[in-house]
Amino acid sequence: MPQNQNQICPWCQTEIVWDDEIGPESVCPHCLNELTEYRTVHVRRDASIAFEEEPNDEWNRYTLAAERFLDTQEEALECPHCQEYMVFAG
Repeated sequence: MPQNQNQICPWCQTEIVWDDEIGPESVCPHCLNELTEYRTVHVRRDASIAFEEEPNDEWNRYTLAAERFLDTQEEALECPHCQEYMVFAG
């Protein structure tokens, strides 16, 4: 007799139960987000440069670009872990 397996959706934190014969879900049935690996963007920042001292540094340009993307989104969803706004990237 096959055993049921549990999986937690990283997006909505809902438990998903799936059967061994069918296999794991590829999309969350609750929030419809993909359950594959996260697509993370890593941004390097030189900690020795203060944000206020360099108005044209790379971090400021990144922040302004992210704000423009957020302004064009219909919804600004918050990260369930850190409560920062998430940018829809495809």
